[in-house]
Amino acid sequence: MKFIETTEGFINTSAVTSVVRIKPLRKDGYRELTHLVQYGEHLTAYTWESECEALVTEIIPATPGYSVIHVCDDGSTFPEDIIAWQVHRTLNPVPITAEGAVEGNFGTLEPNGAVSVPYLGRFDTRADFERNAAEEWRKQQESAKAERQQSRLEKRPALTLKKAAGVSV
Repeated sequence: MKFIETTEGFINTSAVTSVVRIKPLRKDGYRELTHLVQYGEHLTAYTWESECEALVTEIIPATPGYSVIHVCDDGSTFPEDIIAWQVHRTLNPVPITAEGAVEGNFGTLEPNGAVSVPYLGRFDTRADFERNAAEEWRKQQESAKAERQQSRLEKRPALTLKKAAGVSV
């Protein structure tokens, strides 16, 4: 029997029903765990990433033809071959590339050309996935621009009031 330490005390790993990866990993190194307890009640607790590794069951070689499509901060994408899968008892399989286990914003390109995205769904083609990634990036840029403009507008009235009161700026 294996136990892992969490913020709620020790939990028997055989009773863990799911692990929700916080994206990105919190700065303090914690991951969120959902633990099934008696009568269907759930307990949410936090633990170190290293403790979650106790839930890894195996690493298996990947079938040729699968790639990770990484989404960069600027909305661009690039592929990287998947060489293995880290299979967890309670998580979706995690792709492993030559650089290691993949986290962050990515899709999995399948041999049939479809792209699946953890927790979001599936795109019929890589082009559909890339269009979506570019659109999401554009929305983020527009949102950031609107926030900057709002910040400038909030500062402007103070300057106007100073000029109106005869105060030199």
